[in-house]
Amino acid sequence: MNISSPRPRSIAVVFMAGFFAFLIGCGGGNDRKNLILTGKVSYKGSIVSGGTIKLIPTDTKIVPVTSQINPNGTYSVVPTGLGDMKVAIETESIKGQTGAAYNVPAGKKGLPEITDTNLPKYVTIPGKYADVNTSGLTVTIQKGKNEKNFELTD
Repeated sequence: MNISSPRPRSIAVVFMAGFFAFLIGCGGGNDRKNLILTGKVSYKGSIVSGGTIKLIPTDTKIVPVTSQINPNGTYSVVPTGLGDMKVAIETESIKGQTGAAYNVPAGKKGLPEITDTNLPKYVTIPGKYADVNTSGLTVTIQKGKNEKNFELTD
């Protein structure tokens, strides 16, 4: 009678099977592939042309994210997970910003034109929107591309 311990190869097979089962079980990564939230922010019908938008997930395992609001009122955020998010929007961060940007029209030579058309312009919005606990703004992030416009009022 020959008694032997389990062969190393069978241990490796069991280990690899368990490892792949673990990877499949943790496969939330595909849910977040190409995840994006876009939209526009306006206040009383006029665009909000600067500031930030912040997403705070209700699931504390997901990291909050913040993004700039563009001068045309649009924003684009790449959430770090799926589900319900509280939203805060603020414009105070651009209050008092001044300056000019260079604009070189296509095909034109020489010195660039100096313009401020691409700079954010401060728009006063109610302070309640700057805090996720008082803004009343929410969004649910689903797989893929998401769109949400925020029309702020008093």
